[in-house]
Amino acid sequence: MANLTSSQQEFIDKIVHAINKYRDKYNIKVVSPILAQAIVESNWGESKLSREYHNYFGMKSGTKWKGKSVDLNTREEYTVGELTPKKNLFRAYNSLDEGVEGYFIFINTKRYDNLKGLKDYRRYVENLKQDGYATSSKYINTLLDTIDRLNLTKYDPIDAKQPYQKQIVYPHNPDYKSLPSTTDPNKALVGKKTYVVQKGDSLSKIAMKLKLSWMILAKLNKIESPYTIKEGQIIVLPDDYVPEIYVVQKGDSLSKIASTYGLRWTDIARLNNILSPYTLRVGQLIKLK
Repeated sequence: MANLTSSQQEFIDKIVHAINKYRDKYNIKVVSPILAQAIVESNWGESKLSREYHNYFGMKSGTKWKGKSVDLNTREEYTVGELTPKKNLFRAYNSLDEGVEGYFIFINTKRYDNLKGLKDYRRYVENLKQDGYATSSKYINTLLDTIDRLNLTKYDPIDAKQPYQKQIVYPHNPDYKSLPSTTDPNKALVGKKTYVVQKGDSLSKIAMKLKLSWMILAKLNKIESPYTIKEGQIIVLPDDYVPEIYVVQKGDSLSKIASTYGLRWTDIARLNNILSPYTLRVGQLIKLK
């Protein structure tokens, strides 16, 4: 868990207090995803929108908003990976409490009706994105990583905590034990299209590091809510996944590795400055892109 500054902890305490003050009124059962939104959207309350106008969730005014607004610069990701600068009108509030309740009023519409009553914080985050709350293609992973990294689920009410589910463990790769322990996700790749869960990993962390969707990983590995994984577990990756770094296994050759990932062995050799007779050694790290 990350170490917090005193000001960051104070920010969390104030936001959590306000969330708990209003969430029952709007049938919202979780705290952690909303707290993560406040942290990410407001940069710990340091953004101009939150610091001066108490809008901690980046809520735009919209055509139906009758309250105060402020015109600020922002960036939207209409095309994946491309941020477009633009000006937008954002809702403005007079206090932290008013701003937090403003969030619940904002999502208290038919558009966000699928958030009500949810006790699974991951599903809450997933629905938020599906409902169009944010344009960022990384919004789900960013919020889930914030929740995991800061252990924000401890602020969720007891009745929102999911029961323990049986772990799904996949067959061990025979070369796993010979692989040095590492938190580098690329170095943790073993065999073909698999990932070995490292200490402190979560699906969202793995997804962010490997630039994949945690939902795809969960579906592919039949991991259901609460999406629990454990150290040493083998996670199967999509067939079209190509890691940046590959760990050479017993019996590997450049042509074999290239065939597995749909690459040309000559390109791999050139990228890694591997010359004739193109010899590899077990455990060698090979760049694939």
